[in-house]
Order: sequence, then C-alpha cells, then structure tokens
Amino acid sequence: MRRKTVMLLILIFVTTVIVSAPAAGSKIENFAFARYRDIEGNHITIFSDKVVSTVLPVYGFTIKPDGTFEKPGQEREGFVGSAVDLNYVAQNFGNSPTTISLLASQVFEEEPSGVPVLRVIGIYLDEGEESF
Repeated sequence: MRRKTVMLLILIFVTTVIVSAPAAGSKIENFAFARYRDIEGNHITIFSDKVVSTVLPVYGFTIKPDGTFEKPGQEREGFVGSAVDLNYVAQNFGNSPTTISLLASQVFEEEPSGVPVLRVIGIYLDEGEESF
C-alpha cells in the first residue's frame, strides 16, 4: 500500500512538472455523459451539451537576482572609469507572451562629493552565445 502511495505521488509530481499550462486564447471543449439502467433494465446513455472554455492569460515573470538598494541582489567592484557588467535573467512563467520594460537610472551617493555610485551605459539583450 505504501509503495502504491509513493508511486502515485511521484506520478502526480512528474505530471505537474511536465504538463505545461495551455496558451492564452486556447479553447478547451468538454462534455459529460452518464450511463445507467432504468427500472426495466434498459441501458440508457445521456449526454450533456458541449461546453467550450477559453483560457485566459496568466501573466507572471521573475527577474533574478532580485534586491533593493539597501540589500542588492549582486555587487561588483571596479576601478574608476572601468565598465562593470551585472547580469540578470528575466523569465516568463505565464501562459502569454509578456513584454517587460526595463529602466536603469543613475544613483548618487548622499555625500557632498556627489561621486556617482553607478553610471548606466545601457541594457542589452543577450540571446546566448555571447551575442548582444
């Protein structure tokens, strides 16, 4: 009995991980039927009407590493005037294409010198294989 329960849990987990959500706008059709015997012993089958459901968009994305100014997701050191790269990964886990607008701003220390902590040169899309 315990082995069957473990196998069932593994099957549910694997099915959940492998089966992806249907795309937004997809149509899912469903109907039901019932079979029974009436008082006279006749086998009767009845069918419901077909129901069509349209999958709604579910939006969701992550940008990692995540952080705040007080507790940044990553830190790099560099010499004055040198370039320092910070890499982030944006991942869409929704069922609909998502456009993510990224904004980078220049941050200054609050000291009287006003020395810049970060000077943003740009945000680039890395499509893999070191192509920008």
